[in-house]
Amino acid sequence: KRPMIREIEEYLMAQRVYVKHLDPWLPIIDVAMLAHADYFIGNCVSSFTSVVKRARDVYDLPSAFWGFSD
Repeated sequence: KRPMIREIEEYLMAQRVYVKHLDPWLPIIDVAMLAHADYFIGNCVSSFTSVVKRARDVYDLPSAFWGFSD
């Protein structure tokens, strides 16, 4: 329930990353936004991330996971 929006924005300010979190009680909105975003970075142990990743795979959209590198 703590999205850490301010901390993420401060850390990624130089890359001009926009952080959106509309309603913590309606996670389906977040899933829809993340599924259609230009790029998605998720947590590989999260069931929430797995739903978003599967949706993105259908459209061949790029995704990455924290802690993994090519």
